Amino acid sequence: MQKKAKKYGEHYRIWAEQRRIQQNPLEHLEAENKRLIATSIRLEQENDDLSSELLATCKSKIRLQSALETAEDKAETLNGQLLHTHAALAEAEEEKARLAEEVAGLKVIL
Repeated sequence: MQKKAKKYGEHYRIWAEQRRIQQNPLEHLEAENKRLIATSIRLEQENDDLSSELLATCKSKIRLQSALETAEDKAETLNGQLLHTHAALAEAEEEKARLAEEVAGLKVIL
């Protein structure tokens, strides 16, 4: 089967070469021009598709960067609030301890 395929492939190549030689140079150039125009159109479409994909990727990255910055700002704000709350808790515990001592002192007096 492969021998037949090789044989037919060789016959086709010989036939195509003979046809090319017999073809009018103008016809050959017109055919080549059509092929090149088709290739150019295909490549332009591919370029448009890739540029659209790149633009969409860039927009997505910009949105993600913005979301990251927002999350970082929120984390910084929450961290500041947490530190403030810890400080307030420490003050409240000191006040509680002071009041407990005061109550104990008053109990001893009464």
